[in-house]
Amino acid sequence: MLDDARATALLGFLIDNVDWGEGIKTKYGNYTRKQKHLGTCPRFIHDEVVRAIAQSTPIGDIHNVKSIYMNYYTSGDDYCPNHRHLGTNQMILSLGTSRNIHLSGAVDGSKNTFMLDNGSVLLFSSEYHEIRKQKRANGPRISIVVFY
Repeated sequence: MLDDARATALLGFLIDNVDWGEGIKTKYGNYTRKQKHLGTCPRFIHDEVVRAIAQSTPIGDIHNVKSIYMNYYTSGDDYCPNHRHLGTNQMILSLGTSRNIHLSGAVDGSKNTFMLDNGSVLLFSSEYHEIRKQKRANGPRISIVVFY
């Protein structure tokens, strides 16, 4: 977990410095959120994100990470549709406005909802997951998603 001040500062840094582009498009042509692979970012952004992950994560050696993506939700209208990544472990470092993440057990059918607050960390594996539209979430949010 990152403390609130560090998480808020990192949120502003990423909003101001990342070239977010168009983002994720649905099969209907709508954009759900903006996304950026950390490997395509300039070194100063990469280094700052890796430092934040190392400060917040219980997953151990940060060098065993397979991939890191950043999702930018500009408002509560942005979302992440229900999906899963088979054979993965994931960590989400959440920055900015609090949002709920919904997890559905891939094997046992369990369903859980977790609040992702500013600076919070959530670990999970191949479960289905989604972040639904949330009208009351009117501020920006970035999730740093680490696949390991």
